[in-house]
Order: sequence, then structure tokens, then C-alpha cells
Amino acid sequence: MDRRQSTRIPFRAAAQVVQNGKTIAGEIRDICQHGMFVSTGDHYEKGDRTLVSVYLQDGKTTLSVTLPCAVTRVSDTGIGCSSPHLEPEAFLFLSNLIHAKKVAPAEFMHSFYNYMVGLELHASN
Repeated sequence: MDRRQSTRIPFRAAAQVVQNGKTIAGEIRDICQHGMFVSTGDHYEKGDRTLVSVYLQDGKTTLSVTLPCAVTRVSDTGIGCSSPHLEPEAFLFLSNLIHAKKVAPAEFMHSFYNYMVGLELHASN
């Protein structure tokens, strides 16, 4: 029985999982509201607390976001993680923005700020 409360969105990005000072490379396979699946070769237990860094890359440009997470599912291919800080819309927006060519850093921050203000206004209605 699937207890998922939101839809998985296919999403690929490099990642690193940090737990107890140990860093393991991985790859984000999908995201959902407050969750993600990280493909990794290391062993974790359900309930483990980790930090997951997600790397959005385009050419020489990299934007990283680090989230505190709890391991909610363990499989042979990776871990399901939950974080109250994970908003798929923000990740998709950032990914699209970073892949837009010739975006100056100030313009990038302005666009992201306007996006986040729009989310806050939408959430308050």
C-alpha cells in the first residue's frame, strides 16, 4: 500500500548525503512535496537524520541547496527522504532559471525573489 500524500515529479540532479561526518555521492531521482528519492550506494536506516545537498548544474554554473532530512524509506537503490523545507515548485523554478542562458546573478536573484514572494502571496490566500 502506497502511503504517499503527493505526486512524485521526475527530477535528476547530482546530490551528496552527509551523515555523521561521512559524505556519499548520489543522485536525486524524483521529488515531491516535502520529499525526494536519492539514489545512493551506501546503507542507511529508516529514521536516520541526514543533510542532502542538491546540485543544480548547467555548464560551469552550479547552484547548491542543502536540506536537513529524515530517511523515511530504504530500498536496494537508495533512500526516500523527507524535509519540511523541500518545495518542488522552488526546485523546478531554480532548475529552469539556472538553465536559462546569460542570466546575470542580480537578475537571477531578482527573479527568484519575485517567485518566492508570489508563492507566499498564493499560500496566504
